[in-house]
Amino acid sequence: MKPMMSLILCLFFMSPITAFAKPNGKALFTDLGCIKCHDANMKKKMGPFPIIKLKTAKEIQSALSTYRAGKKRGPMSKVMSGNTNVKGLSDADIAAIAGFLKK
Repeated sequence: MKPMMSLILCLFFMSPITAFAKPNGKALFTDLGCIKCHDANMKKKMGPFPIIKLKTAKEIQSALSTYRAGKKRGPMSKVMSGNTNVKGLSDADIAAIAGFLKK
């Protein structure tokens, strides 16, 4: 019975912590593969990919929200809107990415 009680207590106390954890913008940017086209410094322009370092946080949030909704925004809309990683972003994820990019 002790191991089961330990597990229950662990889950009880851990759930609120993970439920309210803030997303990490840098980790999302890296883990989702954004870095492949936009580079680590967000300065390199490869093909039609925009230099996102020049964008404001609001512009980044607007773009990601538009792509997540599957709406057309520019020449890369099809690539970004078709990206399953973008479709799965929450509003908090998008805000975290924009915040990281503007530091």
